[in-house]
Amino acid sequence: MKLNYNWIENNILIEIQGTLNLEVLLEANAIIFSNSKFDYMNYQIFDFTKIENTDISLREIRAFALLHKSAVRWNNQVHVAIVIANPQLIKEFEVYIQEMKWTNWKCKLFENISDANFWCLKQTQTKADIQNSKA
Repeated sequence: MKLNYNWIENNILIEIQGTLNLEVLLEANAIIFSNSKFDYMNYQIFDFTKIENTDISLREIRAFALLHKSAVRWNNQVHVAIVIANPQLIKEFEVYIQEMKWTNWKCKLFENISDANFWCLKQTQTKADIQNSKA
């Protein structure tokens, strides 16, 4: 397992390579939630396109979602893009999307990083336009 991350202002791109398991998802959460940038975050992108193996259950994906649901109270306007090429993993992370749909966070699965970036940037721009119109 290898986890790389890059902060883009207050937002983050996390790339996981090798084996995806609960441990690596918890490590990603620790990086995100322990940083003061989270309070101002607009989006998170998880890039799972370089995953070779999975060792994660639906129960563990639900646990990952539960941690995100708990974080909603500190920042309720986050967009989460998950980039997955593996059809089986797509099915499994649809559970995450279902778990998160009752929160203010907008979560979506993508097949490529370009579409995920475009969606996140579009959402961020829309949010900025709304804030500017209120000023």
